[in-house]
Amino acid sequence: MAKIMHVIPSLSRGGAERFVVDLCNELAKTNEVYLVSLFDNNKDSFKDEVSENVQVISIGKKSGFDMKTLLRTLRLINNVKPDIVNSHINALEYILFYRLFKVKSKTIKFFHTIHNEANKDVANFLAFFLRKKLFSSKLVIPITISKTMSKSFEEFYDLFGYDIQIDNGRPYRQFDKTKRDAIKAKYKGNGQQLFVNVARIDAQKNQLNLVKAFKSKCLRMKGAVLLVLGDVRDKDLYNEILTETQGECNIHLVGGVSNVEDYLAACDAFILPSIFEGMPISLIEALSHGCVPICTPVGGVADMIEDKINGFLISGTSAEDISNAILSYIDSENINLIRYNARESFHSRYDIETTSLNYLDAYAT
Repeated sequence: MAKIMHVIPSLSRGGAERFVVDLCNELAKTNEVYLVSLFDNNKDSFKDEVSENVQVISIGKKSGFDMKTLLRTLRLINNVKPDIVNSHINALEYILFYRLFKVKSKTIKFFHTIHNEANKDVANFLAFFLRKKLFSSKLVIPITISKTMSKSFEEFYDLFGYDIQIDNGRPYRQFDKTKRDAIKAKYKGNGQQLFVNVARIDAQKNQLNLVKAFKSKCLRMKGAVLLVLGDVRDKDLYNEILTETQGECNIHLVGGVSNVEDYLAACDAFILPSIFEGMPISLIEALSHGCVPICTPVGGVADMIEDKINGFLISGTSAEDISNAILSYIDSENINLIRYNARESFHSRYDIETTSLNYLDAYAT
């Protein structure tokens, strides 16, 4: 049994945070696991979804660079004495001093999971410089989440063969049949198809062009209905989307929900026309329910979806590109096979149990 510590800025509702909670819950079935959140977490977080077998510790970080948080984190590592420390997002900056000044220490192995394209994972040149030193000297082993992300890491840091590539994972979440049927009854009329976008309202997620696509005459005539599930991160963008959707009966801004699985089970297709991505947890959830994905081939998405095999790829990010991909889905004669392949993709590659075993193999190297 290994003593494993995962360090993340917070447990707020985001894809990386969702993944870390799932991974810790799975690892804790056979290991002693600590989940360290630099910030304290309110009710609107994943804190309540952490297994009772995982020891959650909050450092109480303030906004901006916080020296007290740095010292508390270093003290915590000294006290717990874990075998493994795995940082995420910008939490690496709060453990790098420990690793730099305890170079000769062989008692702890350090890893850092990169959840996005490498150039989007660092805040400034100093962070880049320090991370490259840690990675190149193998004081910290980088973990990338897809083949495309691995290539991004190699090109950005000019380090080849230094990272370990492990696909993200997600446990299958059983849907509630009553809630699924209620969603269908509320939003889906005869001959209509439900499309769901699961993402925070943010420019990266490209929802403005998404709703413009669903305003097109051709999609309305085809009976395409869009549900947008996600918290508002960009209020100005949200207001612009509200203006665009005013009077549109086939577009519904549902907001953040805790039962995403019921919506995925109720909907025919999952649509994510992002401008950039890492490896979306929402896409993994869609695959698990056979909700056919329609996505831009950005980041790790390009490694997850094979066009017209287990989903559909959008050729660009414009409203017209999105509309064309949706029409390709609607007109396809192989949807049942594609839906089956989507489920099989999840079971063969993206189940959290498989991901957890791959992390343990990496920790053992």
